[in-house]
Amino acid sequence: MTVKEKIIRKSIKAIEVELKKVNYIMKANPIIDIINLEAETIETAKKMPPFKAIKYLKERIKKRNELLALAKKQTNSVKLIEKKVKLGRELNDLQNELYLIVVRAGG
Repeated sequence: MTVKEKIIRKSIKAIEVELKKVNYIMKANPIIDIINLEAETIETAKKMPPFKAIKYLKERIKKRNELLALAKKQTNSVKLIEKKVKLGRELNDLQNELYLIVVRAGG
């Protein structure tokens, strides 16, 4: 395997990971998850002793903030789509280049 082939394979893996992240952001439904999380949190916290409930609520607030951050990332869907298209093109170019390397190498 040549250095060029190694670099292309590594780049392909990196782009595939980035594409998965973009797809996850685009497909996620954080607002519904936040609503469900809060309803579940209220019901569960009511049944707990106060000190356990405080700790539990802190954990749930952290999860809620993560979901809010995801929702914020979704607000600029045009930018996400542009990024997905750009990554798709780069991935396609690298796969074509890798194909040519493999064919030239006889394998």
